[in-house]
Amino acid sequence: MIKLKALKTTNHIIANQESYLFKKDIIDQYKRYLLEDDWNKNEQQLVMKSLTSLRYFLVFLIEFKQGRYYRNAFKDYTEYLQSLVETNEINTIKKAQRRQYARRINLENKLGYLKWLEVTKIDGVQEDKKLLSNTWDERFLLWLKSKSKLRRDTNYPKAIGNVVKLYIQYSFDEYQKFVLNDLTVNAFLRNNASLKITTLNFYLTALKRFVDFLIEENVSNISQDEILKVKNLKALETSDEVNRIRISENDLKEIYSKGNQYQKIIIVLGAGIGLRGSSMVHLRKKDINFKTKKIKIWAKGKNNKIELPINKDVYDHLINYCEGLDDNDKLLPQNSTSSLSKYFSDYLHKIGKKEIEKNGEVYGLSLHNLRHTFAYNSLDKHGLLLTSRLLCHATTEVTEKHYLKDKIRDELEHLYDNEYK
Repeated sequence: MIKLKALKTTNHIIANQESYLFKKDIIDQYKRYLLEDDWNKNEQQLVMKSLTSLRYFLVFLIEFKQGRYYRNAFKDYTEYLQSLVETNEINTIKKAQRRQYARRINLENKLGYLKWLEVTKIDGVQEDKKLLSNTWDERFLLWLKSKSKLRRDTNYPKAIGNVVKLYIQYSFDEYQKFVLNDLTVNAFLRNNASLKITTLNFYLTALKRFVDFLIEENVSNISQDEILKVKNLKALETSDEVNRIRISENDLKEIYSKGNQYQKIIIVLGAGIGLRGSSMVHLRKKDINFKTKKIKIWAKGKNNKIELPINKDVYDHLINYCEGLDDNDKLLPQNSTSSLSKYFSDYLHKIGKKEIEKNGEVYGLSLHNLRHTFAYNSLDKHGLLLTSRLLCHATTEVTEKHYLKDKIRDELEHLYDNEYK
């Protein structure tokens, strides 16, 4: 087993590092290679996942192998990942995800990135050039926290900062300098068109927050007239009605029956009590009071935990699942909403349930459809007001806007069915 300390001090005969390509240039080359053909949306998402795996591998080479790519590099990388598992820095699921697409990728006539690196004769990688001062991102993150109404720490500032870093890198690649206006932001979004519309809208939100920061900081040599144009950009239209649909009882039973313990508890928490992914990843055994049959969760936009009642079915599942866990143990291994969403989406894809048919239309499923399923069923059982409270919404209008559309559509579809029996 290669230990972390040993990895950092391993020496190799190294070629001139100045000849190594920048990390972003390698990733961009592989991306262009994969996207030479026209792929459907699922295949484009597969491309993005493979680029993420390649990025992790290249970072390993830079940090521990002085950037050199050699025959047994991936073997050493695998042992490094295992050392992270043993020190609880990542779990086995993360390890498997980071090793994906190295040797093969499920795209016709395309190579996994290891073979591609050999064929293109890339023998090393170096870190991308620093674009701005090393302190701007720290100041920006502190600024974001100062503007937040939440007193607790979240991953939101870091996620915003990561988007800004992506944009800055794009700006220097395209224009050889930092440029920020409505035209360049639109170009940046088009360059990432393979991503989901919700992700692109988050990118736009992040850049608008960065504009607020630059204006308040009164950064010199940046035209405020230009960056203000970014504030006027409108979010991309999303097909909200398509995504927010209930999973039928039969489909839900099938999805549940094929899952492991983690996938089953995700379904129970989502479809059983309507938890968001962000609430699930923070949930610990101590948050569940089995005597009062209530659960405390971190709800979106709240500074304090919210206490919710647990129905009998969910209670029975939690009793069995939590047996053997310590009070401070987390219920799920994932540490972020994005990793949990990806984990569940990969599971749906694996069992052939990433899409379902309803009333002659095909709809994509994701983690959030579990919450919608709870909301749909709760509206029947408990009405609008109680359902809104159980979903931790600020007002019933929020519940109506996001969760009544699918129910009303179903009721209209079958409004006169009984008259024709």
